[in-house]
Amino acid sequence: MPLEGGAPIPGLPVTVGSSDGRKVTVADVSRILPLNGGVAEIVFTLGLGERVVGRDVTATFEEAKELPLVTKAHDVSAESVLSLKPTVVPAGTDIGPDEAIDQIRDAGVPVVVLDPATELSGVSTRTTRIAEALGVPAAGEALNARIDGELAAARAAVPEGSRPEVAFLSMRGSAAVYLIGGEGSGADSLVEAAGAVDAGEESGLDGPFTPITS
Repeated sequence: MPLEGGAPIPGLPVTVGSSDGRKVTVADVSRILPLNGGVAEIVFTLGLGERVVGRDVTATFEEAKELPLVTKAHDVSAESVLSLKPTVVPAGTDIGPDEAIDQIRDAGVPVVVLDPATELSGVSTRTTRIAEALGVPAAGEALNARIDGELAAARAAVPEGSRPEVAFLSMRGSAAVYLIGGEGSGADSLVEAAGAVDAGEESGLDGPFTPITS
């Protein structure tokens, strides 16, 4: 759901930090190509969806599903990305291979790498960084204020009393990958905010995700 008030007007150029240790200058956001579904959601919500020219396989929300698909999981095709003539490519730290990202950069396209948000407190940081990289910091502040209000309302709606124990499962059947979330999965933060107990963390799992069987 985009912010109210219409699409923001980017103030460019901007120079921002990338999570791979680089400084990146963005001078044009007319053709945005997010290589991460969560990043794409934020770009659309900031009101810049009409500037997005492609998507990766995790961008499954309605507004993006008709866009050209340029990545499959972590397999980025530099040729597919460059064929859409992007002017800026926001990406996650899990995107690769590195050679493909280097190819995109070598072609003169700014690539801004962003850390994942693995807990609720990290959402505002990620939103701020994306908004700054696209030249719309005020829209980022407005979105964070909206998110804070929605989270406060959700927490207020949680009934008091016993806390249910919730297991978060990642079930990728076609790849035969079955995982349970634990501390640091991101799901643990959501489960706690909803007034429940994360079963993986409670049982002592020391990694974000642990392979399981039935």
